Amino acid sequence: MRPAIEQLRNHYQSQLDLIFRISRAGLGYCEETVEANTETARQLLAIPITEPPNQGNLAEVLVTGGKIAVAHWTASVSHGIDFQRQVFANLTNK
Repeated sequence: MRPAIEQLRNHYQSQLDLIFRISRAGLGYCEETVEANTETARQLLAIPITEPPNQGNLAEVLVTGGKIAVAHWTASVSHGIDFQRQVFANLTNK
């Protein structure tokens, strides 16, 4: 009976360790996402817009905003891939 209990305890301990590692990866992903979103918002809010907007200013705003959006998307995809790699690495180390 004692070996069965010990085996069960080891199994549950390994599951808890796995949950902890995946949770830590998830929290790191959330932190990176919040930082990226905050930086993107700062950059978008810093774009100067004249009153009333003219053709030249509007084109500049669209180009600048587009570059910021692409950089944000690239960072988001990179963070997501890193998170997936961490989860898969933890699952294979099980």
